[in-house]
Amino acid sequence: MDDVRDEILDLFDADETVLHLNPGAFGMVPRAVRTVQRRWAERIEQNPLRFFRLECQEELARVRLDVARFLDADADSIALVRNVSEATGIVLDAVGVGPGDEVVVSNHGYPTIAQAALVRGAEVVVANFGIDATDDEIAQAFREQVGERTKLVVVDQITSPTALVLPVAKVVQAVGDTPVFVDAAHSAGTLDLDIAALGAAFWATNLHKWCFTPRGTGALWVTADWRERARPAVTSWTSEKGFPASHDFPGTIDFTGMLAIAEGLEFWRAHGGLQIAERSRQLLSIGSELVHRRVAMALPDAMPDYDASWPARTAPTMRIIPLPDGAVSEPGDVSALYAALSGRGVECPPVAFEGMGLVRLGAGLHNDELDYDRYAEALVAELGRRFDDY
Repeated sequence: MDDVRDEILDLFDADETVLHLNPGAFGMVPRAVRTVQRRWAERIEQNPLRFFRLECQEELARVRLDVARFLDADADSIALVRNVSEATGIVLDAVGVGPGDEVVVSNHGYPTIAQAALVRGAEVVVANFGIDATDDEIAQAFREQVGERTKLVVVDQITSPTALVLPVAKVVQAVGDTPVFVDAAHSAGTLDLDIAALGAAFWATNLHKWCFTPRGTGALWVTADWRERARPAVTSWTSEKGFPASHDFPGTIDFTGMLAIAEGLEFWRAHGGLQIAERSRQLLSIGSELVHRRVAMALPDAMPDYDASWPARTAPTMRIIPLPDGAVSEPGDVSALYAALSGRGVECPPVAFEGMGLVRLGAGLHNDELDYDRYAEALVAELGRRFDDY
């Protein structure tokens, strides 16, 4: 296994002495993709004026079509964005979120979306449901929070802190005519997608998380009824072209990441496509049980029970396991344990969710079973320092 792991890691510039178990946070960019990105930089520098005046927009339009094909979406429905955070601002402004409005999010949602609603003067209403909630319970949780002042419902296709796949189509149906924005940051490259079939008004993803593209590359899908109002975050030379071309050129920025997207998507295809996610699912099933067993042996009185099939709706490339009771319950605990693990060359932060300590394990092309054994060893060592009875 070490030989396979080393062979894959050699395709990246990641430090091979570090254990990378959270690739979905900021992605891992293959060396071949970074090489293409540098070539674009060299081409631009050879004649910047010509490139930006005559070539850039045509090249970005080609990239946008490649992304639409990759997402199996109509070309007119996909705009290029730098990340889901940028897309969130576009969506909130498209529906006109402002003072007096309500935006419904879930207790599993990514915090910056709620923050974006708050800075626009809206009130954030939370749909609460547990990790083990059924499809109907999740849909009901959202439905119960929709009222006369609800301007937008935001639902994660894959949740960030808990790595759950949510029943988006059921939530859309449950909230009726209220527009729904799907935060699909972790979806591209990990799920078999049919975006239009979800019935949502908006959907956005990060390509750099699981698709091997450079950081700062994402996509925003908008249903036809909302495209005219989905204006770019930055008004610039393409703004009058209409969706989606209006989003191509937000002024003079470094476009090399966007221009290298095709190379990242080809890397994803060449190394198995969605089979990468299936391999990760199988690996995480083994790895999560291994980590839990090692920690439970070291701290039997503090470690919660665990079933390897939990959670039932876990994402393909990420999986949560519980930490010992009291190990992590607030943000300060998260930061301290992460810093300690990182100091040991282990990159996999803990999570505090609803007063419960969790670890969100990730799995990428570069991981194997031995990585989880090494992680368990580091985790046991650090948790042992926090428990007197260890």
